[in-house]
Amino acid sequence: MRAAFALACVAWVGVAWVGVAMADPAAEAGDPERGYRLSTPCASCHDGDGRTRYGLYPRIAGQHYAYLLSALREFRTKERHQAFAFQMWDPVRDLSDQDLRDLAAYYARLPW
Repeated sequence: MRAAFALACVAWVGVAWVGVAMADPAAEAGDPERGYRLSTPCASCHDGDGRTRYGLYPRIAGQHYAYLLSALREFRTKERHQAFAFQMWDPVRDLSDQDLRDLAAYYARLPW
């Protein structure tokens, strides 16, 4: 019985690994050029280069892509509640998943 269970686990892990290995990395990637075009509304708080000069808003230029994408998704679903987080809820409310990936790719590639 244990041998059958162990074999089933190994098979499941193998199938999961193949699925990850075959996943299209471009499907999760964002287009920084398109992100730049979408970033105009962001500039009023984060400045045009994402390097906020106001202490009130975070600097997003050069931030990690995965972090930016996660934060944007959490703003869109109103899961983020830090001070002033509500200011992000409306700007990202109607953005698609691809829009969020593109914005994250744009800001992640900027210098810190």
